[in-house]
Amino acid sequence: MENNRTATVPKMIFFHVGWMKYYRGPDEDDPTIGPHRHLRHNVFGHECLNFFPRNGNCYGYVPRGINIAKNLGASRNDAFIDDVVCVWVAKDPERAVRVIVGWYNGGRVYRSSNHPVEPSSNKLDGNDIAYLAVAPKARCTLIPVPRRTFIVPSRYDMGGGLGQSTIWYGGNDKFRRRVWKYIGGWEERKKTRKRRSASTGNVGGGRNADPEQRKQIETTAVDVARAFFSSEDGGGYQVVSREKDNVGWDLEASHSEKTKLLIEVKGLAGNKVSVELTPNEYREMMRKKNRDKYVLFVVINCLGKRPLAYDYRFRDGSWSDADGTELRIKKRTGAVCSTKDEASL
Repeated sequence: MENNRTATVPKMIFFHVGWMKYYRGPDEDDPTIGPHRHLRHNVFGHECLNFFPRNGNCYGYVPRGINIAKNLGASRNDAFIDDVVCVWVAKDPERAVRVIVGWYNGGRVYRSSNHPVEPSSNKLDGNDIAYLAVAPKARCTLIPVPRRTFIVPSRYDMGGGLGQSTIWYGGNDKFRRRVWKYIGGWEERKKTRKRRSASTGNVGGGRNADPEQRKQIETTAVDVARAFFSSEDGGGYQVVSREKDNVGWDLEASHSEKTKLLIEVKGLAGNKVSVELTPNEYREMMRKKNRDKYVLFVVINCLGKRPLAYDYRFRDGSWSDADGTELRIKKRTGAVCSTKDEASL
């Protein structure tokens, strides 16, 4: 993918749908949750199959057609337009904010939503589900729940922000560029491309005083990191622990082609990213030979119902998450102070 600083942002459309973990069909453990009218009296919405591949494609349900000529640049009589980035947005029921849950990169968007999957395999309660957008499975990305951190602004947060409509066009070029950069970060990671290297500083934060809670937080954070980096969207790595080896990171993730990530995992009980690195961790994070493969993986809300994770890597002269959020780093030095008698014990 081109450098997101210079790349032209492609045609982009946002679809506001109900929230699910997997969008792979009706499952009592994964109901469709949202404010939409069709969900007031139904456990599952038709969007429940949006990331369930059939015939090598994913088929996206949206309840109404759109003017593809006016809004996406199609010719007046075209039935569809290709090479559209379709961004799926849903309201996180835990945090009550709307976030990006996935996308079809380079999809086909139709003028109307009355297209059935052939042979008919898009069904809910025996009824055919039509689709408005389609893309090859390989170009479709569903973000794992703990990594759904990209908040979509409402009309109260940004001029032209997302209202209650199921269809939106991103509000302005600045926001669409930010989304395209976010997608680019994910696409690069899926292809396990190497990054450029350069430099920065140490992260400050509090420490949970309860040893049992500290252990629970650490265990939860490492479990989230393992699950993510082992998943397809996390890169499909083989993950091994280095937690007891004092090497400056907790996990190593590798592919057969020798691509390797060095992952330092930090867990927090609260919802603010503020963590401490040991001198050894910080030294290894900043070491020139490590910078293109070191990952600072921060998991917040580790004592809550649903932890969320941020994945900081070095790019363009600073450490940042996939959505471009930069990590502010403060170097600190310290000392251990005690009386003479205590020091001699």
